[in-house]
Amino acid sequence: MFKGYFQNLLGALGFAWPKLLASAPFDVDPSTGQFSATGALLDLPALLGLALVTFIAYRGIRTSLRANNLLLILKLTVLSVVVVVGLSHAKLANWIPFAPYGYGGLSVATIFGAFSGRTAGAATGVLAGATIVFFAFGGFEMLTVYSQECRRPRSDVPIGVVATVGLLTMIYIAVAAAITGMVHYDQISVRAPISDAFRAAGMGWAQLLIAFGAVAGMTSVLLVIVMSLPRVLMAIGRDSLIPEGFFNSIHRTFRTPAKAVAFVGVSAMLLGSLLPLRLVMDTVMMATLAGYVAVCVFVLILRRKPSPREPVFRAPLGSAIPLVGITVCLILMLSLPPVNWLRLGAWWVIGLALYAAYGRKHSKHSGPTGE
Repeated sequence: MFKGYFQNLLGALGFAWPKLLASAPFDVDPSTGQFSATGALLDLPALLGLALVTFIAYRGIRTSLRANNLLLILKLTVLSVVVVVGLSHAKLANWIPFAPYGYGGLSVATIFGAFSGRTAGAATGVLAGATIVFFAFGGFEMLTVYSQECRRPRSDVPIGVVATVGLLTMIYIAVAAAITGMVHYDQISVRAPISDAFRAAGMGWAQLLIAFGAVAGMTSVLLVIVMSLPRVLMAIGRDSLIPEGFFNSIHRTFRTPAKAVAFVGVSAMLLGSLLPLRLVMDTVMMATLAGYVAVCVFVLILRRKPSPREPVFRAPLGSAIPLVGITVCLILMLSLPPVNWLRLGAWWVIGLALYAAYGRKHSKHSGPTGE
């Protein structure tokens, strides 16, 4: 969606972006799983945006935080305008029916299709939509990456995560209500929904402001991810599950995990510029939800078997929250198109192969033979 708002911003300024460099070279039909050529070479806006945030993250945490704070202010200002103006022009008729594709649900056929690898039939309904919407929430867990840099991590990190998710939920609901209230759901653009909705409602004056705010907002999200993921790789490298010399390498001047930042940035640039948005979103959300399931499972394990570093591992409401988390994540995973289970399986195979080839032998938590 970064490219959609970027091109929308250029259009508002009177510039036309060449179609040859406007999208990934192929797309995928969610209803059939079939691929088709787009005639483009690569998504250059996505590549340029990721290159910019990689450069900022490479320069250091202070530069990154200053840039992110500025982008955050711009984003919240624009979102406030969207909510206030959008809701003032909302029409009740646009919310009827409230769930035009139903609420979704799980059936024997859905579950069988997920595990048998059938690709036909795109998932629809509120549950399938909730899984895609979850893409907007991805990244809040990155706050835990900075636990070592907090003064009071036991209180600051949980408060930060819960407050972030709560605020993000309210903002998302308010913006979604404003957009769907202004424009009927079947007329909302997927490419740049907010700015196109204002233009369709006869408020073209807001197109430039919204497109600029959207580009700033998405850039801030990318920056947080490119800042945080290298630190996750550092932690994994510290245990030697991946090459420690590379991922734990600190830049002498900027004091950043420079090689890890470069690795994450270049990987993201290649994937973001060459793969279609639908494929990336579904795959990322499937892997993210699977990761949350794993976290919930390990919380249950750690409550019964404390880690050697911490005598007690506590969680609110005992085992209830992890069990609810596992259930909700599995429901959302089963609401995605069945082919995503095959993609998730492929990622697991790659991860296990990497562990078998390198991590098992070099892990600092293993014995001399890796056992």
